[in-house]
Amino acid sequence: MNMILYVNWDIDPVIFSLGSVKLQYYGLIFVTGLVLCYYIIGHIYKKENIYTPDAMEKLFIYAVLGIFGGARLGHCLFYDFEYFSSHIIEIFIPFKENTNGVYEFIGYKGLASHGGAIGLFISMLLYSRKVHIL
Repeated sequence: MNMILYVNWDIDPVIFSLGSVKLQYYGLIFVTGLVLCYYIIGHIYKKENIYTPDAMEKLFIYAVLGIFGGARLGHCLFYDFEYFSSHIIEIFIPFKENTNGVYEFIGYKGLASHGGAIGLFISMLLYSRKVHIL
């Protein structure tokens, strides 16, 4: 194999840790995308003379819920269905019972960006019907 064409992508997904809180590249990219979209949509709304803080807030809430809900469900359905089909509550609540019978916080590990895109599409359809765009 030609070594020039070979890429070994083996980076640590954690940018830095502060105690038990870890900032990871994937989460940073999600948040950066949301912030950029908020400003881009605000610019479009102002250009079209439809900007109001209330309209932007509603749109942003729909978008965030759609993106993260879809990303979480996408991961659970596409990548770890066998586990989550028997642990359904862990899809929505980030706690797991350990071997001692004590519940511990495990966080929402697992987001699928294509699930987020599907969730965003569905949430935008719901938003557009609610505000009578469609």
